[in-house]
Parts: sequence; structure tokens; C-alpha cells
Amino acid sequence: MKKAIIFILISFLPLTSCVKDNSNPVSEAKIPSTPILAPRKDTSSNIATPAVLTWNKSCGKNNYSLQVSSSSSFSSFVFNVSNIIETTQQIPVLNYLSVYYWRVNASNIAEASAWSKGLN
Repeated sequence: MKKAIIFILISFLPLTSCVKDNSNPVSEAKIPSTPILAPRKDTSSNIATPAVLTWNKSCGKNNYSLQVSSSSSFSSFVFNVSNIIETTQQIPVLNYLSVYYWRVNASNIAEASAWSKGLN
């Protein structure tokens, strides 16, 4: 009886492994949800620099990318960083009395989420 139980356990081990290879396909992680930005009370006017931006955690184990731009179309960036682990990022010195827009997306081993709606 013990031999039968050991055989059953050993035969199921490859099916439950978390490692993906040709002999053991594992489904990819799901696409993470789009992060939700935490709005600033002062709507980005008279912010002390360096500014700290915060967003809500996306489902799953993700890294985040943050873009800050002076353009609402995000055609150029004053700050663009990836592989952020936390849901808060300090932004270096910004020009006083300037308007900036920011957005975040989440990524994992499968794909990246859509960009959050940009806030200023």
C-alpha cells in the first residue's frame, strides 16, 4: 500500500510543479489590473518638491512603471521609470508652477496592464 501511495505522489509531482519547461507547461500569469491613481488633494498645485505619488495595488505580484510628463498626451517625459515594487514613488525636483501629468501601469511575467488614466 505504501508503494502505491508513493507512486501516486511521484506521478503527480510534475503536474503540480511551478516551473515552466517543454515537458511541463504552466499557464502564464493573468494580465494585471490597471492601477488606480491616488488623487492629490491639491490637484498638483503648490506641491513641495520632491513630490511623492501614490497609487492602489494591482491584483497579483506586479512591478509598476510610472511616467510623469508636462504633456497630457505623454509624448515626452520628465520622469519615466519601470520595475517599481512599491505603490509609492518619490519624484525628483519638478519645476515650480508647472503642470505635470502622471500615469502608472502594472506588469508581471505575462504582460502589462493598460496605463491608468492620467492625472495632473
